[in-house]
Amino acid sequence: MSTGADDRRTVVRATLLVHPDPSSAVDARSHDEKTLALIDAAIEGRIPPDLEESTIGGRQVKHIPIETLLHLQGVYRTRVAAALADDDAFGTVEAVFGFPG
Repeated sequence: MSTGADDRRTVVRATLLVHPDPSSAVDARSHDEKTLALIDAAIEGRIPPDLEESTIGGRQVKHIPIETLLHLQGVYRTRVAAALADDDAFGTVEAVFGFPG
């Protein structure tokens, strides 16, 4: 084994997924994820009181017919799934680990 300063070898290749700090109070969900959650809540009849006056597509949530909510649910599920499937949404970052000196 060479000990030259320029001698480099790949030992392991792996994927490192960094999650947001769970202790932070920031809602990191996208607009589509938040809207889908609100639509799901409306369909299930459990809209939180502070969100009852929310609007989706220019209409108040509590006044949207169930057929429209079901359609919107499909639209937003597709949008959320497409965003999650985008593996390279933030680009690729290469990290190199080694021993000093």
